[in-house]
Amino acid sequence: MKSILTLLAFGAAAAPATAPGNALAFAPASGSSVKRSFSEATAWKLSSIERVLDGQPSPMQAPELEGECRRELVVLDVYAELAGGLPKRLERDFESISGHSVLSIATTAEPEVLEVHLASPHEDAKVTIERKEPSAAPAFRVRGSDAASSPQFAGLREDLDLRALVAEEGVEEGDHWTIDAATLADVFAPGGALDLAPKTGDLPLSAYLEPEDVGGTTLCCLADNAGELSGEVLCTWRSTKKEGEASWAVIELEWDSTTRSDVAPELLRRLVESGDDSMRDQLSMLMSWKSTGQGELTWDLAAHRARSFELKLESVVDVEMRWEEDSSIVGYHFVLQATSELATKIEAR
Repeated sequence: MKSILTLLAFGAAAAPATAPGNALAFAPASGSSVKRSFSEATAWKLSSIERVLDGQPSPMQAPELEGECRRELVVLDVYAELAGGLPKRLERDFESISGHSVLSIATTAEPEVLEVHLASPHEDAKVTIERKEPSAAPAFRVRGSDAASSPQFAGLREDLDLRALVAEEGVEEGDHWTIDAATLADVFAPGGALDLAPKTGDLPLSAYLEPEDVGGTTLCCLADNAGELSGEVLCTWRSTKKEGEASWAVIELEWDSTTRSDVAPELLRRLVESGDDSMRDQLSMLMSWKSTGQGELTWDLAAHRARSFELKLESVVDVEMRWEEDSSIVGYHFVLQATSELATKIEAR
């Protein structure tokens, strides 16, 4: 049986969320709305590669291979109801969702540049996100629908508030605290699984690479590799800035994380969506990112929500790609050097 106090706390939606004016707390006013813009730009370059046959590596000359991946998300959120320190009902409009990947291959012949544009079926969707109690997972449904949830939104996430970075209670200017990176998947992949994929027929053909290899380069970004995070982030409330009646905390971030993901299921989905049917049998694509860097979060002390966020990371990306061919397991093991810039801008509406 749920605690009566817990149920009362979450059910008291009529009582507005409150927090001291100088508190680092998440408590936006019920009925308030914000427009959020998220972006990631990751540039990478191949540093080493080897072929693998039944577990045995065979070094090979690394081609000149580099690329860039971009992700952008713009949403309008209305905090219809808040309770228990969480949104109880949130109205979200997905205004823009896009992805873009560029791959450059330099050989002795003419260099090849491939571009892949990704689109999401969720763009322009208007959904209501609800949770019945604090411990319950939020349910997504098309606004106005009577359905309790919509399966097509199963991979989406509610938390675009960067709440995990200010989970420490009672901190003041000058204090520092650490955050377990395992709680920060929503920072790397805001919005969750946005179902980005090339449009049918839009996956370009390469003279040097198979479709799986071209499609795999679209996954060389942090947003698609946030499954298994470990490490920690050091947060320091460095200063407090004021402008008129507005004030915000400036929080510096020292980032150190590792993430491991098998991105083969997502790669296969993108290939199917693009209309390609030449997929390898028993395909796996394990990616491990070791990332370090610095960032800054600003937190509106009056509105009690994030104001802006930026993060710059240097990463070493280790990739193992395997598939079955003629009763053997073959593939590649390669390493990328990557730099990423993540940014979030939040405006009251």
